Amino acid sequence: MLIYRQVICRFLSILFMQQKKGGLFLVFSSLDFLFVFAPLAFTAYYIITARFRRLCLLLFSLAFYIYGAWDKPFQIVLLLASS
Repeated sequence: MLIYRQVICRFLSILFMQQKKGGLFLVFSSLDFLFVFAPLAFTAYYIITARFRRLCLLLFSLAFYIYGAWDKPFQIVLLLASS
């Protein structure tokens, strides 16, 4: 039961983009990216119709990069303005 609670808490922290102790931790080699974010993105990509797949990838990539720049608001504005 404790393992399920930890998995759910980790999933929710990624989903709602909360900071952990020591800063942000979502990088391509992190377990959270490999087992939560990437499967969620791939599942959404294949569930959505072909017409909206590029939009799905754009939104997930924006979510990933905004998560990395969460403490730097200027970079978030620059990222959103450039896309």
